[in-house]
Amino acid sequence: MKRASIALFTLLLLATSALAADQGRIVGTVVDAGGQPVADAKVVLTRNGTQVRQEKATSEKGQFSMLVLDASAEYTIHIEKDGFEPLDEAVQPKAGETLRVSYTLKAKSAQ
Repeated sequence: MKRASIALFTLLLLATSALAADQGRIVGTVVDAGGQPVADAKVVLTRNGTQVRQEKATSEKGQFSMLVLDASAEYTIHIEKDGFEPLDEAVQPKAGETLRVSYTLKAKSAQ
């Protein structure tokens, strides 16, 4: 019984490690044209092809972090905040790595 438990634990550990190997992380900052952080901006990460998305809001410091489950795929980041032009950019994270990005939002022009 003890051997079976150890074998099962080892198998689960290897499976978890294999899954984690395909993961990556995107860590970013959103600022305005003056370099000030943009808090509560909506950041949407969409996996191209499947349209699977995750959404986060930036912190008071304009920061966000997202786990990427399949780092072999291509993604698009969409950022929006009232009073600013929306921004879209393609990103390609790498497995086992953290992709650090920084975005500057432009204020909407008065019409």
